[in-house]
Amino acid sequence: MAQANHSAEERLFANFPPVSAAEWKDKIIKDLKGADYEKKTVWQTLEGFNIQPFYTAEDTNGLDYLQTPPGEFPYVRSAKQQGNDWQIREDVEISDIGDAARQIAEALAKDAAAVGLLFKQPMALTQSDFSRLIEAVDFEKHNIHLLAEKDSPLLFELLTAEAASRSASFQSLKGSLGYDPLGSFALTGRFAQDEKSAMLTAAKLIGALKENPNFKAITVSGEVYHESGATTVQELAFTLAAGNEYLAKLTELGLSADEVLSHIQFTFAIGSSYFKEIAKLRAARLLWAQLAEAYAPAAKESAKMKIHAVTSAWNMTIYDPHVNMLRATTEAMSAAIGGCDSLTVRPFDSIYKTPDGFSNRIARNLQHLLKCESYLDKIIDPASGSYYIESLTDSLASAAWKRFQEIEKEGGLSASLRAGTIQKDIAAVQAERNKRIEHRRQVFIGVTQYPNPAERVSDSLKRLDVEPETDGAEIAPLKPVRGAKAFEACRLATEFHAEKHGHRPKVFLLPIGDLAMRIARATFSYNFFGCAGFEILSNNGFKTPEEGAAAAVASGADLVVLCSSDDEYAELAKPICEKLQEQKFTAPVIIAGNPKEHIDALVQAGISDFIHVRSNVLETLRKYQRMLGVG
Repeated sequence: MAQANHSAEERLFANFPPVSAAEWKDKIIKDLKGADYEKKTVWQTLEGFNIQPFYTAEDTNGLDYLQTPPGEFPYVRSAKQQGNDWQIREDVEISDIGDAARQIAEALAKDAAAVGLLFKQPMALTQSDFSRLIEAVDFEKHNIHLLAEKDSPLLFELLTAEAASRSASFQSLKGSLGYDPLGSFALTGRFAQDEKSAMLTAAKLIGALKENPNFKAITVSGEVYHESGATTVQELAFTLAAGNEYLAKLTELGLSADEVLSHIQFTFAIGSSYFKEIAKLRAARLLWAQLAEAYAPAAKESAKMKIHAVTSAWNMTIYDPHVNMLRATTEAMSAAIGGCDSLTVRPFDSIYKTPDGFSNRIARNLQHLLKCESYLDKIIDPASGSYYIESLTDSLASAAWKRFQEIEKEGGLSASLRAGTIQKDIAAVQAERNKRIEHRRQVFIGVTQYPNPAERVSDSLKRLDVEPETDGAEIAPLKPVRGAKAFEACRLATEFHAEKHGHRPKVFLLPIGDLAMRIARATFSYNFFGCAGFEILSNNGFKTPEEGAAAAVASGADLVVLCSSDDEYAELAKPICEKLQEQKFTAPVIIAGNPKEHIDALVQAGISDFIHVRSNVLETLRKYQRMLGVG
């Protein structure tokens, strides 16, 4: 029977002869009907390599690790041998002990498996405070992560005392200390004491946890670099360099490679580039396994990378904040498919206020949905067999390894930070990101595209982008900044102007002429000026220049935007401008479009500006804000 099925399968596939990569490319070029293949289908990444429109088995030739089962060195396919489960972790910001204790209890009651105690500001905690804070944590069931930077060792003392008071075994503690002095150095520009003291503290913590490998002493943060605007390759390279520096310096202090490796975990922020983020986690495991092997650990499994993933804050927005839920969904999927060990989904409102019960519940249930309805926890290495993802994994790993070697030649991560090389590299990438955002080649829905101009957020902002303390910095610290921040600042300036003066600048849209073009350009203009929070006066269209000009004058608008086709502007703009001038109407008249052949004549007719897809949107909006006294 099996032979018969095999024969039938052979006959089936015989009807579908293989198609070569060249044939696929020829077919695409034909379908493009003369459009440039490279420009239309090849994605030029910030990392410096190109992503092709399709991949074949040929693109994965030479990738030996593809033959390795999940759970085996070099762990690209997974660090797990069965299933793809991960821990749902909820990070709770600690400011009020009672409120935080209730949130922790709620999270654990709703099947979070781990909690992170996030201390953004130093707190003087007594043993009684700490006991009340983690009262709901069952050491046998739950993982607990202490996120207090330099104060994590002090919290660990409180935790061990709490375990003793409950008669819980030391080995029952599971979680991490979140101790990452190199990450803090990059973020604040200084060590709490000095680098040597930081490493001695790390060695002491690993020694104290020697009998408990389930509680990690060191957390290597890739999040620091991601949120500062680094590329995926930079994030991998800098994180790998940090891990290597811990390994090198702690083994020099007398610890074995196995002792250090078993007490390191990594945190990666997961962005919205869906496939690239899947590949990032796979590449990270490959790179770490290769690096760890160089230290000749006694146990092969010591080379496994423990990964905690957290959805990105870089692409979260304060306007249209519910879109953050959608962003977090794809990011969480990338993390799960990429094989993370635990995952934190940021609540959609966390960047501008303390998350409430609703936003925490949605963030938690998003992970439950991925497990209980999408079954992403059931299948190990779901990305296996995708030529695209396998090739992308290799591209990221190769580029990151090359950049890592450059850092090592410079003396390692801390030396590279002191030289300013890493800061300079990230700043260059951030500048390119900003350029793309300002021109809307990278879009934030609800902020830089499809805004709701009537939306108000100034009253709901309880906090916004708190910067780390950098007093006494030895080096230039990294600067985490959200991608949408500049556009949001522009929009907020309009809000504050409206609060002070009782009105927002008005933009009158004057659609006229060809129906399809006037609708398209009115929509473009609405989205363009809506990004600044201006009041948009939309119209269905006007039959004559006289009618449109009269309506514009009656509106009392601060700006007028003509919306028509390029060819019609030549004959419509002049009579409209003349009618406006007759009425002593002095508001600037702008054209939606870039009619290159008629620009000189249109300027002479009275047109002051042109907005189009190549415009620097942010710069243009700021220009009109200054002109209208906003900000």
